[in-house]
Amino acid sequence: MRLTLRKRNLRLELALGWRRRATTILQKVVLVNPIVYASEGLRGTVVPQFPHLPVIVVFLGLVIFDALLLMLDYDSFAGRP
Repeated sequence: MRLTLRKRNLRLELALGWRRRATTILQKVVLVNPIVYASEGLRGTVVPQFPHLPVIVVFLGLVIFDALLLMLDYDSFAGRP
């Protein structure tokens, strides 16, 4: 009986451990999307009592993505006649 419970607990821990790692990795990858910063800024403005990203992080994320997209677009438009 004990051995069966240990095996079941081990399987459960392996499954949950993988999900925790996958969730952590996904949380980092999602930060590449600029819409995340826009929606977090809107959430912080509309409902400040709920948890959201700090305003400085939202502002920096939007400025960095704006600068990056501006550079990419400028290079694209500069090559056109």
